[in-house]
Amino acid sequence: MTTFHLIRHGEPDWRLAAGGDLKGAAVGWAAHIVPLTGTGIRQVEIASEPLEAEDYQLVISSPMTRAHQSANVISRILHLDLHVEFDLHEWVCAWRPSLEKVNETVAEMLESEGEWPPGEMRDWEPLSSVRARVSRVLDRYENFERVIVVCHETVIFSLTGKWVGHAESVTLEM
Repeated sequence: MTTFHLIRHGEPDWRLAAGGDLKGAAVGWAAHIVPLTGTGIRQVEIASEPLEAEDYQLVISSPMTRAHQSANVISRILHLDLHVEFDLHEWVCAWRPSLEKVNETVAEMLESEGEWPPGEMRDWEPLSSVRARVSRVLDRYENFERVIVVCHETVIFSLTGKWVGHAESVTLEM
């Protein structure tokens, strides 16, 4: 059995994606590359401290900058190899012009219990799809005993039913 320590990335600097300093913000991809704030880096450093006493073997990470940067901090502190896994990326929804609109879409998704209504399609990814793609990634690491997985809030929710804050974590055994 493998124990996965699922940890959400630290606080990202959303100001950069809100039509600010990142090229591409107007077409939506800037949300994928926003870095951590100074607070976000400290959150991850603090979250790493108790992990030093555990016997983790590897860190795997979403490719999105906020998660990858968080994973690099953890990897450095714990002296562990880091593997980037594309399918650990955040829940997918079509581009929204503001975080408020994204939150409205999350509310719609939750209202429908994470799935599209029967016979309908939405422009967001059902939670069953998130679980399936992330589970395929985790299955590749079943030969390890303890793995740290740095990913995103909705990814963690899809697997555990728990919402976590920045640099908070949940343990999952598979």
